[in-house]
Amino acid sequence: MLKLPRLLVPLALLAAALPSQASEPVLASLKDFTEAEVRSQGFHLARPTRVHVYGRGGALEYKGDPGSLYAYGWILDAATRQVVWQMQPGTVQKAGRYRIADQYLDLPAGSYEIHFANHAYAQRSFFSRWERNIDRRQQPRERPALWQSFLGISPARLRKTWAQEAQQFGLEIYDASPDPRPVATFTPPLAWRGEVVSLRASGDGEQLTQAFRCTRPVAFQVYAQGEGESGGRLHDQGWILDARTRKRVWSLDRAKPGWGGGARKNLRVMDRITLPAGDYLATYTTDDSHSPADWNAAPPWDPSKYGLVLAVAAEPDAQAVTLLNVSDLEGKVVAELVGLKHYERRSADFTLAAPSSVRVFAMLERVFQDYPDAPWLDEMLLKWGVVHYRMDGSHGPSSWNSTPPRNPERYGITVYLMK
Repeated sequence: MLKLPRLLVPLALLAAALPSQASEPVLASLKDFTEAEVRSQGFHLARPTRVHVYGRGGALEYKGDPGSLYAYGWILDAATRQVVWQMQPGTVQKAGRYRIADQYLDLPAGSYEIHFANHAYAQRSFFSRWERNIDRRQQPRERPALWQSFLGISPARLRKTWAQEAQQFGLEIYDASPDPRPVATFTPPLAWRGEVVSLRASGDGEQLTQAFRCTRPVAFQVYAQGEGESGGRLHDQGWILDARTRKRVWSLDRAKPGWGGGARKNLRVMDRITLPAGDYLATYTTDDSHSPADWNAAPPWDPSKYGLVLAVAAEPDAQAVTLLNVSDLEGKVVAELVGLKHYERRSADFTLAAPSSVRVFAMLERVFQDYPDAPWLDEMLLKWGVVHYRMDGSHGPSSWNSTPPRNPERYGITVYLMK
């Protein structure tokens, strides 16, 4: 047997692919993370099955500290959305720059999803250690500082080294039972039975809304994830609005979410609510970072269902829920003042065919407790009214002096005729 020089061992590991188990059929395989930050695959087991799990990830070890993994995999129960196994410092062995998981598990009959994530890359020197987010949407353009070039840690060089290793990251599941049988596969996430609303975020700065109607009281299972601080401010939000009263009947922040796996800022909640008969709007929003487009820290355990999901608690109740277009619940616009310029003041009157209920939607600027922009609606007299809006000299459609709203085209005031 050829004995490699000690310094060449890491290179030999780098060239090695995930092992092929000739006697163990592959149930699921995730490889090469140079282009994808997270890969997932699902499979159904019709019977209890012994499986062989082999994963290759990465972590940074520094002065005896095993460190956290920046490339790792896990197995999720597709029905409960709970983790049944994962690569972590206690379940992996060091092999050069890699961390290897190689073990056997006994899985009950059911549906499973395997996930593998590589959100970052880490290195160390004699003096320090560092971790860098890998945003696959862009190439590093910043010019390295002199000290970075001296230590060989320029962004471009780090990314090149990472790309070589990311080709070897991966996770494979083999059927290790005495009499292997074919299994059905699926693309995650597996839809729940009775799932009626699914708002799955795919990027930064998104706002997703689904209107629906309950023809009778319906109990729902609510599953939501987001970024934020446990017990504090949430950066991603989800809520359900009563379409007629415009009051929130459920929201992610009030549901007191717990840890959702991965980075500590990943939060999730499984809740149950009952909604009376009526019309509703479910909405989910993401902020400007940490989403399926690019996780700037370790992703949550359930990245493919990141967002807001509603499922009826009893399957027969699915017949009592109808999905609608958002425009079906907005009502007819009878007056609108949007797109105003700085210091502009505008008014619009409107006439109704009969005394009717109207809904007013206004968007304006707030500075501490003051409101520099001023919308108002004159008291309606029988069948008519007048709507006004006055802009100040900053933060508006002409130029935003801070982050603009998610729907800037509606900045102003709009009056809808309720259906």
